Amino acid sequence: MDGIGIQRCEKSWASLFSLFLFSLLLLSLSNSVSAKSFSNPSVDAYYKLNPDGTVSVTEKITYNIVCSGDCFHELYTWHPTEMKITNASGYCIGTACRFFTQYNEGRYELVLRKDDGFTSGTYTAVFNYVLEGEILKQKDASQFFYKLWYNEWPNQIDNLNIHVEFPGSLNQITYFIHPPGKSSITVSKESENTLHIQSINHPANQYLEINAVMPLDWFSNLRQADNYMTAAEIIKGEQEYIASGANPPASSTDVFIYYLVWLVILSPIPVILVLYYLYGREQDFPEINTLPPYIRDISEIGDLSPSKATILLESGIPEPELSKVIAAEIMELVRLGYLETVEKEIITVPVVNIKSKIIAFKPVERKDLNKLTHIQRKILEFIKDNLVDGTFSFEEYEKSLNIMGFDVTAIGQAYKRRLQFKNFYFGLKSSVDSILDKTYMDRTGADLAGKFFVVYLILGFSFFFFLNVKLVHDMAMIFYILYFVMLFVLSYFSQYKRDILSRWTREGRIAHEKLKRYKKFMEELTLMKEKRVTDVILWEKLLVYATAFGVADKVVNAMKIQYPDYQANRSLAHFAIVSHSLPQHAASTARTSTGRSRGGFGGGGGGGGGGGGAR
Repeated sequence: MDGIGIQRCEKSWASLFSLFLFSLLLLSLSNSVSAKSFSNPSVDAYYKLNPDGTVSVTEKITYNIVCSGDCFHELYTWHPTEMKITNASGYCIGTACRFFTQYNEGRYELVLRKDDGFTSGTYTAVFNYVLEGEILKQKDASQFFYKLWYNEWPNQIDNLNIHVEFPGSLNQITYFIHPPGKSSITVSKESENTLHIQSINHPANQYLEINAVMPLDWFSNLRQADNYMTAAEIIKGEQEYIASGANPPASSTDVFIYYLVWLVILSPIPVILVLYYLYGREQDFPEINTLPPYIRDISEIGDLSPSKATILLESGIPEPELSKVIAAEIMELVRLGYLETVEKEIITVPVVNIKSKIIAFKPVERKDLNKLTHIQRKILEFIKDNLVDGTFSFEEYEKSLNIMGFDVTAIGQAYKRRLQFKNFYFGLKSSVDSILDKTYMDRTGADLAGKFFVVYLILGFSFFFFLNVKLVHDMAMIFYILYFVMLFVLSYFSQYKRDILSRWTREGRIAHEKLKRYKKFMEELTLMKEKRVTDVILWEKLLVYATAFGVADKVVNAMKIQYPDYQANRSLAHFAIVSHSLPQHAASTARTSTGRSRGGFGGGGGGGGGGGGAR
């Protein structure tokens, strides 16, 4: 027998490789939000074994449906496609519906559909069909070894009643009910040739199976069993199965595989701990203890661009923080003479013609680009490609990204510029991240974790081969849940949080510690009046790197007090404070340009099986 369920009008699929538990959570939330459910207070199933070897089946399944708004539209059962089902029909008690059969997702379904939907209430679905080839020919007997109730039915059945009618007297048969030893299952003699099997509060996804051995001459046209046995052999096997408590002692091989699976499933935890111990902890270098409390000039650390200094200080730059680096590199291009700052007036409110003054940048011609870093050249090239009246400002550029009106040409140009800025912004992010190479960062631990991630994936697939081991099979769901949890943990440390299993090299650690002292010097400038900075070039450098480090406001406050030429550089100081947000605004605008749509088990060796549920 297969499962009966309820089909919804629409399906929604939640995606998450990553992961299984998250998918279950989404499914749970989806079910709760949908405000529709069903329960099964009773089931009556009638099996009549015919002399011609067929089995006539009538199933009567009662549903209590609770829903609001859009409700369920179909009640259905599904059966394995290898089963031979003929003369199928069906009807509803309590409402009008239509019956049809279909193949769906590798299953054969019997469906009762109500086009306008089942409202809240009680309904009974009735299915009639004939099974062929399920009564087997054995050496000296016939056998009906069959799941009378579904192994993948999603709900508890409060009162399950199975009626099995044989061609002859019950005194001539020997039968066994699976699973054995269940106090909730009772078997009684309904008539001279009919068994009544009742299960109270029958669990979801739990089959109910009969293994009946009968006289061979009761039937004709029988299919020979694959396991061709005598009646005595079948009965002995069943008796041994029951005597063992349906759980025969596990072999030493099974026990070994069981613990091996546990070891494999939980292996990411010790692997990550060992990798962190060996490659994630920072090393101590004697040079660090001799460093002064402050570093006053970036040249004391080395020839570091703002991008390089920032990523060595922070050991990585999140996407939102990239705007600080862009602003600092633009200021460095100004300091090096590749850009000039100019004040420009633009219209900010076109309707009433309100204008505002902004800071714009004008490229200086005939400069040697070979002296610039790769990142500085990319930024300068981007600025030159997006000049407006010979200058560039983020305010004007962001305005060009906005789609105004319904002009198809203007919309196309804005969309093109958005894609251009996306490519520039994320290409720059990749270039900045590549600075932190093996010269500065030892990623041996993260790389080994990545390789183990691949091995663990392969081990997960090989896990399927161990499912036939009973000790593993009985806990398959637990193993799968733990496997996907461990897979997530491995992915987290090997792909997303690689820094946890990485550490600085000697050169990287010393540069990092010096940069921390350089930033500390900037943050405490206003407290160091007795040690004034009078060199104009040092102030300009401080302003650039303070912008990259996110402490521009502190340096500007100190400049107002200590910098002799502050008024001459007032516009650049203002840009240092506000400009790091401008590239981020443009990135946020460009980011809106595109979107993305995302779119069993139940043991027993008998025939039948299947399942159902809400869809």
